[in-house]
Amino acid sequence: MMNYEDADDFRPLIYLDQNVIDGLRKGVFSFEPSVFSKNYRAIYSDETLREISRAEEGGGSAFEYIEVLSELEAYHLRLELNAQFTPSGNAVIQSHDPIEVYKSFSQQRDLDYLMEASLLVSRKILGGLPELTIDDIAGRMLEAFERNARSLEDNLRTLELFFPNAREELPHSFNSLGTMRAVSLDEYKDILKQLVKSLNSNLKLNDNSQSVLNRYREDLKLSPKDLNNIEPPQVVEQVWEVISRDESIKQSEITMHQFFGVDTPNPIHPVRNSFLSEEVSSVYYHLNLAGYHPDKELNQCRGFASSFSDMQHVSLATHCNYLMSSDKRLIKKAAAAYEFTGTNTKVLQLKLPTE
Repeated sequence: MMNYEDADDFRPLIYLDQNVIDGLRKGVFSFEPSVFSKNYRAIYSDETLREISRAEEGGGSAFEYIEVLSELEAYHLRLELNAQFTPSGNAVIQSHDPIEVYKSFSQQRDLDYLMEASLLVSRKILGGLPELTIDDIAGRMLEAFERNARSLEDNLRTLELFFPNAREELPHSFNSLGTMRAVSLDEYKDILKQLVKSLNSNLKLNDNSQSVLNRYREDLKLSPKDLNNIEPPQVVEQVWEVISRDESIKQSEITMHQFFGVDTPNPIHPVRNSFLSEEVSSVYYHLNLAGYHPDKELNQCRGFASSFSDMQHVSLATHCNYLMSSDKRLIKKAAAAYEFTGTNTKVLQLKLPTE
């Protein structure tokens, strides 16, 4: 497959943060589509579509967002998977009708529900979901897994109409995928049991007296007010200077790169180091936890979802030349993460008319 950079009509890629698309939708600011598309290529991703879907679920119009993407002749970016259906570290950028892309995305949400259930753990860590215990969350994750299994079963029945041996062949297919081997329901239950045991033991997530995030910042004597006074360059190094004063950090002998997840084995796929986009996510996440221009209301559903999407956008934009956003907090953390990881992506802050 030819890289987009090698195409005859190549132009610099600008990944649009959701607030830019929303601002264009509302008419807060505007681009001349023909001029913009002549000089740049607007980029959106599945995370963009996920945010549009949430807006639609809240009573908004998905069409208004999609119309903006269509007018800008935006290209869709998705992560490339290798033969084992695991990330290759590259991205595929293609021209498709945004309406059709959104329809396809909306019809294949089962894995999304499983991911959203898994993210409940992160929300709990950040002080949210006081009404749920970690056991409750494990139950939600199990429900999502079972839903996914039912979807697979439905698809199998459809396949069997055309390929009678599909059910017998499926286990062989999973075995050939190595790390993507099928996980049975009983195996997933065992995984959840270990997760619950670990989280209750190490993070005391069933103790709602104080969020893990607050305990983390207090233990390391981290103050967002102080960290926000840090100016570039070398923001991450300056944040690390504050963090590494803690005696427990010193005794752990963890390095700055290890702490921020750079040049280290990937936690999910330990046989390889993290890709650049994954390193950026890790740095962005830890800056947020430390309190460097942190996102607000992380303990609330909407605030957490927005913050997670921001991190995803910043990560995906590593496959583009520019990241455009009007979110100052995002811009600050993205610029710091890009600098520390050596990412070539540049950040463009789109200022609102009132600023």
